[in-house]
Amino acid sequence: MIIKCHDCSKEVNIENKVGFRELCPHCSANLHSCVQCRLWNTRSEQCTEPQAEKERDPEAGNFCDYFIAREVDSSEPEDSDRDEAEAMWRKLTDKSETGLFTTESQRTQRFGFGFTTEYTEKG
Repeated sequence: MIIKCHDCSKEVNIENKVGFRELCPHCSANLHSCVQCRLWNTRSEQCTEPQAEKERDPEAGNFCDYFIAREVDSSEPEDSDRDEAEAMWRKLTDKSETGLFTTESQRTQRFGFGFTTEYTEKG
């Protein structure tokens, strides 16, 4: 299995499974840690396994029985995919000098269809 070190971002080839005292050969970071686990939620920075003990330092090595190594996945988006998505977002949110899509033709040109809105005033 191939995993990516959280500290140095280099790929590490592991024979069977990540041992409790396994270290990255490039930077000596602990590989059996919360941040290297598939159950670790990177957004909330906590474990998704409710029965796992909370570790004080998620980057430190631990002896968690629920540890599942976060393997390198070929389906992860590449940098070019991210760059393409960011370019599309910039194009979508780009404002003209007079404002965002001020005319119907600008809306149609940008999205391929126009928007129609009707407002009714309350009396």
